[in-house]
Amino acid sequence: MNPLIITIIVALGTFILAIFGATWLNQQMLKNYIDAKFEGFEGVFSERLKSIEQTMNAGFEAAEQDNQAFRQQLALLVSRVERLERQLDQIFKFFLPRG
Repeated sequence: MNPLIITIIVALGTFILAIFGATWLNQQMLKNYIDAKFEGFEGVFSERLKSIEQTMNAGFEAAEQDNQAFRQQLALLVSRVERLERQLDQIFKFFLPRG
C-alpha cells in the first residue's frame, strides 16, 4: 500500500477522533456550566421564596391581629347593646301591656 494513502487514512482517523473528543469535552464543559448556573438560580430562587413567605406571614399575622381587635370591639358592642336592652326593658316594663 502506498505510504501516502496510509498517512491520509491515519490523519483522517485522527481528525475524526479529535472532532469527537472536542465535542465530548465541550459537552462536559457545557453540562458543568449549566449545573453551576442552575445551582445559583436555585439559591436565588429559594432566597426570594423565603422573603415572599416571610412577607406573607407578616401580612397574615397583622390581619389576624386586626381580626382579634375587631372581635374584641364587636364583643364590647354586643355587651353594650344587651345592657341597653335590659335598661330599656326595666324602664318600659311597667308600660307594656300584659297579655
